[in-house]
Amino acid sequence: MWIYTPEGFMSVVNKGDVDEDGKALLCVRSRYEGDLAGLKSFMSEFRNTEIEIEFTYKNDYQCRVFVRKIDFMTYMAKLIGNLDYSNFKSKCANDSVFMNRESAMTGLGRIWATTYESFAGNHVFYHGEEGEWNPEKEFL
Repeated sequence: MWIYTPEGFMSVVNKGDVDEDGKALLCVRSRYEGDLAGLKSFMSEFRNTEIEIEFTYKNDYQCRVFVRKIDFMTYMAKLIGNLDYSNFKSKCANDSVFMNRESAMTGLGRIWATTYESFAGNHVFYHGEEGEWNPEKEFL
């Protein structure tokens, strides 16, 4: 799963690893160490667990950490709970790990443009009052 947040870009996969207690671990990867700093800080502050970022030059994601699935879910819930912006790209440009990385901001713009172009012509169907989307009518 690719995840873009103001704290950075992460690729999250389940490689089937478990910790010493048999709890599922996720591998959270990035190409830039700073993109994992928020997760590392969260684990230290809220879980009282220090995680080490592993580095490798053999893979396309050079930085990686392994965390319990439940801890990563809690981290994502924290990010969502703290969401306070109305425009993601503006947030990233002005207050995020991306703001001093011009190539990263260019990349976010390209991602936006690519997804926009990929879905052009596809229509979201709205059912209900004043264009409100009703997922029950859409998917059920």
